[in-house]
Amino acid sequence: MLHLRELHLPRLTVFGRGLVAAVGAVALVGALVGVAAGVTATPAAVATAVYVPLSPSRILDTRYGTCSSLCIPADPFVNHRGMVTFNSPRTVLVWGQFPGNPATNVPTGALAITGNVTVTGGNTSGFVTLEPDPVLSPGTSTINFGAGQTIANAFTVKLDGSGHLTAICESLSTGVRVHVIIDVTGYFTPGSGGGATGPTGPTGPTGATGATGPTGPTGPTGATGATGPTGSTGLTGATGPTGPTGPTGPTGPTGSTGATGAAGAAGAAGAAGATGATGATGPTGPTGPTGPTGDAGPVDYQAGEASISSNTATVLLSPHISGSYSVVLTPESEATVWVTAKVNDQFTINSSVATGTVDWIAIPNN
Repeated sequence: MLHLRELHLPRLTVFGRGLVAAVGAVALVGALVGVAAGVTATPAAVATAVYVPLSPSRILDTRYGTCSSLCIPADPFVNHRGMVTFNSPRTVLVWGQFPGNPATNVPTGALAITGNVTVTGGNTSGFVTLEPDPVLSPGTSTINFGAGQTIANAFTVKLDGSGHLTAICESLSTGVRVHVIIDVTGYFTPGSGGGATGPTGPTGPTGATGATGPTGPTGPTGATGATGPTGSTGLTGATGPTGPTGPTGPTGPTGSTGATGAAGAAGAAGAAGATGATGATGPTGPTGPTGPTGDAGPVDYQAGEASISSNTATVLLSPHISGSYSVVLTPESEATVWVTAKVNDQFTINSSVATGTVDWIAIPNN
């Protein structure tokens, strides 16, 4: 048979009714009122408790009868040997079980204890609840188990006013029975309300890891409770008024102009732009003075009258004049006239008036 004193399973913290995790110095409410299962009263004051760790010590093992002679009820055989059964609370005195060893003893006046509870050998699935008082049909569990399963869990529970702790076994089956082993690892004692924390007690040796027992069958799933009604939605509060806009502050002075930065390097020359359109022809300048009369040359000239139409008139010489020639224009009016496009025996007369007549004389240059 496996001796569970050597069994070190992971410790879990169950936050059921009246169960809390405890590490180091803890401030408890109302001298731990409400810590244990079954206590739901609202505390009227806040008291301080100091946690004292202990080397693990066993105060109950129903397989071997490990229990004080003060266990309740009295066992006519070997203390508390025998399984805990359905709704038959097993109560054990916790105070003063190891009076000669302060490293494992829970002193008189301790308010609550921490420890590890192990269950094994259950004939069906169920749960065990640790309570300060021997109540029947507790509403919460300290540890759940399946048939034949060995399992452990950490706990923190309040003691009754005489230093007792009770284990109650519950199940859907009234014939449930299971062995219960309880090891104490520390206790809470009333504090002085802010005094210095006492030294930490020595750490007990780590036991060897025992073999894992077989996993028991999964217990039946309980019925799902009814869903409560949805509460009504409160009214939306009114929007508060918009506060007034504050005045515009004065404009600050303009800051001084910073120094001119150094000139950057000259950029590359851009491509040459396109040639612009030819500008309009400027007005004709004034007629220059008449030069002196040249030597009389041979006379071989032609003369005639040209009719101006749309500011121009074209004149054809006939007969042909050999070599170059000059043209003299005498307008009938005060209009300005000039010759352009003189080519061979043809020249064009331009005028500043749209119509009119011009006398012309073509004189050979030789």
